[in-house]
Amino acid sequence: MSSAKSYDTAFALCGAQPLTVSGALFVVDAIRLLARDDERAHQLEDALHRAALETIAGQPGNGWELAQAVLLTRGIEFSRWCA
Repeated sequence: MSSAKSYDTAFALCGAQPLTVSGALFVVDAIRLLARDDERAHQLEDALHRAALETIAGQPGNGWELAQAVLLTRGIEFSRWCA
């Protein structure tokens, strides 16, 4: 799958509520594909974190599996910066 298609699909998954663990893992893989494009990878990481927090806050129970999946982005190297 192309990185552009992965990016678009991953962003769409971040907009879907609730975000599932499998959806989060897809987004993590897309970020991995985009790691050479710091800006797009960072945008997608921010969207993923926001979607996960919204899902966890809106559902009863423990969101630890989703949180663990989302935090996998910490191991992906790219520059995280703000303009």
